[in-house]
Amino acid sequence: MLKVEEFCEDIDHKLPDIFKSMLRKGGCRSFLTDKAQFNEEEAQLHDQEVKNYMKTYPSIYLDVFDKNFKFKEPFLINLDSEQVKNDLFSHNRYAKREQLYCHAMFLRPGKHQYLVRSPAGDLVQHSCLCDVRDEDFPESLLFNEDF
Repeated sequence: MLKVEEFCEDIDHKLPDIFKSMLRKGGCRSFLTDKAQFNEEEAQLHDQEVKNYMKTYPSIYLDVFDKNFKFKEPFLINLDSEQVKNDLFSHNRYAKREQLYCHAMFLRPGKHQYLVRSPAGDLVQHSCLCDVRDEDFPESLLFNEDF
């Protein structure tokens, strides 16, 4: 399993344009056209802005999932947990929270059971029921020999 921040970092291909943001804020020279032209100070500032954005992943993970998943309606297990309910239905998404973890996989329709080890070392059994998917798999996944 991955921490939700690590998973978001792996899948987030639609990062905000930090270069344009730096131009607007005056964080870099106004005549630059590309971040490859940064001097050392501007490059450090850019890297820090990227890190600051990535620190928000624990509170914006549902938005990142929505922007980057190939399927419009992914099956998310444990949506009934108190923390995820708060993230879905609350405006206070930046409140202190427990660490969230992700494990991405394809599930067949039907009942699934899995074990999760708690930080204390206890094994907790979970089960879920996955419905039949209305969407077809993308052809790129169906005919990929690596899959």
